[in-house]
Amino acid sequence: MSKPIVKDLKVFLDDRGYLFEILRSDDPHYSGFGQSYVSTTNPGSIKGFHIHKRKIDYITCVSGQVKFVMVEEGTGVVQEVHLGGMCPRLVVVPPGWWHGWMCVGTAPAVLVNCTTEPFNPNDKDEERLDPIDNPWGYKWCIKHG
Repeated sequence: MSKPIVKDLKVFLDDRGYLFEILRSDDPHYSGFGQSYVSTTNPGSIKGFHIHKRKIDYITCVSGQVKFVMVEEGTGVVQEVHLGGMCPRLVVVPPGWWHGWMCVGTAPAVLVNCTTEPFNPNDKDEERLDPIDNPWGYKWCIKHG
């Protein structure tokens, strides 16, 4: 099973504003295009956990801030990473990793996800778990200090 990739994104800033590239077809971790969508998460809300059998997710947070959590199927190894406007990163989530996020900022978080396969309601590639009652005992919280 491959491991997730967390890539810091380079920001290009000038007097007009800023730009950062999320995903390119010549990136070594690019595996093809299936679908792209935008998702919002309200402050304190949790989206997750879910896992894919085949699909790869390429996720970044373009506004707000989230704690993004990945758990390896079978081992229960947890990886946390923070994503948001102050820390532009791309997370590449391979099949076999449970993942989800919590909006930890004071404003809604806006995430962009590109996947290698489009969603097909007749061939669901995912499984979902309750984010609070999960088999790893993961506790969603904001850590202080």
